[in-house]
Amino acid sequence: MERFQPLKSMAGVLQPGDGTRYVMAVVEEYDVYNVVVLNDCWVDKLIFLKIDNSYYKSERGELTNPWTIKAAEEMLKRFLGIWEGDN
Repeated sequence: MERFQPLKSMAGVLQPGDGTRYVMAVVEEYDVYNVVVLNDCWVDKLIFLKIDNSYYKSERGELTNPWTIKAAEEMLKRFLGIWEGDN
């Protein structure tokens, strides 16, 4: 196995409408999607299960608010090509 193995990923800036600006990256691994969220004040990694794309947990635990989870879900849907917004 090579030392470096590229993974399917996507990065971008997302402003979901509540005035917050997130820099996000989605990385696909074997059985999960990791969504890394960068804000001006913190960094978080949210994990979504590949089996049904459901939110599993975050690195910040209870400090992760529902708006961040919602934005990460939107970014994951954009990555998967199933986002139906912005029409």
